[in-house]
Amino acid sequence: MLTAILAWLASLLAPLKKHLAVIGVAAAVVSAIFLKGRSSGRAAAEEKQAEAVKRIERKWNEIDSAPSDVGASFERLRKRARESR
Repeated sequence: MLTAILAWLASLLAPLKKHLAVIGVAAAVVSAIFLKGRSSGRAAAEEKQAEAVKRIERKWNEIDSAPSDVGASFERLRKRARESR
């Protein structure tokens, strides 16, 4: 029974073989283009994220290497606290 159904479907699709092949090739090409664009977009996003991490690390190193003046730091905090009132 199943074989008869498959044979019937094959006989219905026989005239459309060329069209189905063209559609399959077109779908494969579109999929390849989509996946290529997606991978290049992912690479660009990863590059942007890596650059942001590098900027943060540079800023952190700049802050870390600066001489610490505790008195001036407390004074800046007091000044900001007064301004926010």
